[in-house]
Amino acid sequence: MGPGGRSLQDVSSYNSAGGGPVGSLNLLWRLRFWHHASIGAAITLVAFASGPFFQQSVTYELRSVIDPAFSPSANAVAAYSWGDGTQGWSYAQYAFQQLPYNMTAAILAGLFAPDQTSPPKPTSNCPTGNCTWESFGTLGVNSKCVDISSRVEMRIDNTTEYYLEAPGDSLLQETFDRTGSDKYHIFYLASHIPADMNVSLAEPFLNLTAAMVVVDWVKVWPGDASVDTSTSYQLLTRNSTIEAFRCAVYFSAKEVLPRVENGVYSEEVLQEVTRPDNVQFLDQGERIGARKYFVYIHDPWDPLEFHLAGLPPNRRNNFTVPVTAFIPIYSQMTHDLHGQVSFGSRDISSNTAPLLLYKADSVVQSIQNMADSITNEMRRNESSINPEHTVQGHVWVQQQFVVVRWAWLALPATVLASTSLFIAATIVETRRKHVGVWLSSPLALFFNAHLDSSGKDVLSNASPESLNTSEGMVRVAAGLKATIVKGSRKISVVANEQAQDEDVEMR
Repeated sequence: MGPGGRSLQDVSSYNSAGGGPVGSLNLLWRLRFWHHASIGAAITLVAFASGPFFQQSVTYELRSVIDPAFSPSANAVAAYSWGDGTQGWSYAQYAFQQLPYNMTAAILAGLFAPDQTSPPKPTSNCPTGNCTWESFGTLGVNSKCVDISSRVEMRIDNTTEYYLEAPGDSLLQETFDRTGSDKYHIFYLASHIPADMNVSLAEPFLNLTAAMVVVDWVKVWPGDASVDTSTSYQLLTRNSTIEAFRCAVYFSAKEVLPRVENGVYSEEVLQEVTRPDNVQFLDQGERIGARKYFVYIHDPWDPLEFHLAGLPPNRRNNFTVPVTAFIPIYSQMTHDLHGQVSFGSRDISSNTAPLLLYKADSVVQSIQNMADSITNEMRRNESSINPEHTVQGHVWVQQQFVVVRWAWLALPATVLASTSLFIAATIVETRRKHVGVWLSSPLALFFNAHLDSSGKDVLSNASPESLNTSEGMVRVAAGLKATIVKGSRKISVVANEQAQDEDVEMR
């Protein structure tokens, strides 16, 4: 209250403001924001408007956590060697006859995989479909391909016959049929021993010391792009597109970081070593040309030993390729990866491998799938998961977390702090002006009732300060009583004297 007092209508406005935002808005309008009570009304409005946003301070998230109970069941596999038990052979080109069935099947399965977009995956076990492992090393087979399409030229003679030539590549030139026109040939496939190649032609692969074979292939794509080469064929014409690649298939040791996410296995290659540690013999003797860079199948040599540096101390870092693995796999690939696809008078003539590779969307991917399939079979080692090759990982499961968004908590925290400051300021101000706090005492209602002369005497004898608090009102009320006289329909407050029973409806 100011020195001049305030309208009693403000009391009703204060009471209405305590009931919600409409009353608070009305109080702000009456006070024109010039009274400290406006702060409380403003806080009420802010709290009402921001209430729906308080729930943004807490969110529920699904997160992946490691489940120790399942983790012993998460297994990946590595290969440290393969082929020690393979039998000997008389000639290297026939060594494929001694290759175990499972490896021969793996080579063909990878080469002719029906779904090229889904490369072969190593054997693994993941109970929940989400697993991780620490990195580990494994022996493997890989491929590297370079595009040599620019080296192939198409010639036309006076009789409109078409010929393919590779004037800058003697190895590729030997692949083409020089006994007649190339018009009827649509695919060439040839395999070579890396150590027998010209160094300039093998230059992209000189760091692949344990390369077993280099594969050249040339494919004639129809001039009509609408022709599906998996079901149809078209002769070599002026508009045909020539595609040619040279691919090396080699042994290496790799550090991999596997994971299974939503049931899909994948591996990231962290490092790859392509040169064995024990190939000092390449620098000895009178080796010339490519034989200084590649292991030669006709030379006697000890098992190739690869070493991976930087692996965790609990991981094996040495890997071995015996001669009994190297030469039979080389022999199988050279046996399968050669030939032509040609038009005859009525049909296509070819053995199985060239024809299927011609139909493939990507020969490069087929060769890589073959390498991956060999790697997986070495890691499997004739067992679903060989205990000696097992690498244990971690199983991840989904759990729900309650996440507090601290930025959103600033809003309710501000409202709470403002309310606390307003209450503290109100208490300080009322104490400074000696205003009593009635709290929720119901006696204030009766002090505003109709008083007779005796009731007025009781109030006149009481000091004004005694009515400032609820305790004071209780003491003063002890000298008063309220009655409802029959037929009057009003409350009368009188001094506390004995009343007649027949005159009282309620006391």
